[in-house]
Amino acid sequence: MNPTEAQLRDFEAELSPGSNCVDFNKFSVFMCSNARDPLEEEQEYLGVFRRFDPANTGSIPSNELKHIMTQLGEKLTTEEMDELMKEANPESKDRIDYVKFVKTMMMN
Repeated sequence: MNPTEAQLRDFEAELSPGSNCVDFNKFSVFMCSNARDPLEEEQEYLGVFRRFDPANTGSIPSNELKHIMTQLGEKLTTEEMDELMKEANPESKDRIDYVKFVKTMMMN
């Protein structure tokens, strides 16, 4: 689970209204009810990347991936993106195997 700032605010409002403390039991129930299936999440990411791969090659240009990950949605910093790209596809600078990339993201 990698919550956005908005989700964290909602979480805080739900679990600790008017207080800075969170009850552990409420926290445990919340985390269990909001947990996502990792396989489902992985398939969701792969589906997004496939939209940028009309030829269904299993890879996309690295500059396109960098743009997507640093400019859209939950933005990564350039440094974070560079590190992920090195881990996911060290053998190529031009194209990224997005299956490897997603697996690397899911491990981090």
